[in-house]
Order: sequence, then structure tokens, then C-alpha cells
Amino acid sequence: MKNLRVTLIGFLCLSSGTVSLAQEPVGSLNELLRDINGSLRLSVKEFNGTDLLSEQPFNKELLQTKTGNWSMQFKASPVSKHPGVMDVSTSFRLNSGVAKSSAVSVSFDFSKWNPENYVLVPASVYNGNRYRAIGNSYSPQYPKDMYYNPSVPLTISNNPRLSIESNKASLVELTTGNVATPALCFFSKRNKKDLLYLLSK
Repeated sequence: MKNLRVTLIGFLCLSSGTVSLAQEPVGSLNELLRDINGSLRLSVKEFNGTDLLSEQPFNKELLQTKTGNWSMQFKASPVSKHPGVMDVSTSFRLNSGVAKSSAVSVSFDFSKWNPENYVLVPASVYNGNRYRAIGNSYSPQYPKDMYYNPSVPLTISNNPRLSIESNKASLVELTTGNVATPALCFFSKRNKKDLLYLLSK
């Protein structure tokens, strides 16, 4: 695909955050995310089917991959009268070359992650869906131990979820079509801070 252009627009809200207007846009956003040990990463990914072959991050506005030349524009500005809220816009363009199996990526990376963080994706993930799961399809049959059992733990079908086991890595991958509102939210009980990201395309 030639002359590909993708624009992502969203709002990022962080309670009790502050933003310096003097910094570059990406730097301003990273300052906002620093309160919750977060950072922003913009990149181009290349695939073979669903297998990730490579990921190349943007360090500046221009990026050269093995198959093409990309440009990126990033804008982030505080929303007036709403401290800790930023209006973010990212635009990617393939200026030359081809992108047969490529995708642009806007990633929010968080270190010092606490499994007690409450993760919410509307109509899809609540509390990270860290619950007992049964079956491999929608509305599975109840096992016998759930019949007439008032002490049965909260149980869900086998939906995307974060690990319920401690010290076990976990991942939730969703598209915007999987959710009622294209949003990602989490609340850090330890830091008493929350993050809300609303996306439009």
C-alpha cells in the first residue's frame, strides 16, 4: 500500500497531573505519564500474517524501514480549565515504499505495574477480568460445583483477561470494535491516581 495515512486522535486524562507547556509535545505527555510510571512509544510494526516480524520506533519525525519511508506528526496540548487532561493527535504517513503487512502503533508502557490496579475497558474488561473462567465460548455450561452453591466465586466465560495467578505475566489484546467506548482506563490504588484514554480515528 502506497501513500498510506493514518490519524489517531484522543484525550488522555490523569488525575492530579500537571503539564509544562514549554516542553515538546511528546515530552509533555511523558511528563504527565511519569506520575504513574508510564511512557509513550510510537512505532511501525511489520507482520507475517499475525506473527510480528519487527517493530521500529520513531525517535524523530522520520523513520526509514526496510520497505519504506515514514513520517509522523504528534501534537499534545493541555485542555484549558482541566488540569491533568491533554488533547493528543498522532498522524502517520508512508511517504515512499510499500507496507503490505504493516501497522502503526501508539503504545503506553508502564513499569512498576501493580496487579491490584483496577483495569477497565468498557463492555469488555472489568477489574482486568481477574476471575475464575470456564468454557471456551460464550455462555458455557455451568459445572456441577456451581449448582445451588451460594459460595461459588465470581465466574466468567473464557474472555480476554489478566492473570488471576500472582507473579504470572498476562496480556489483553482488543480492537476498538470489542468495546462499547474506545477507551482504556486504570486506577492505581497505591498511588491514588487514575488514567483514562479515549480514542477516535
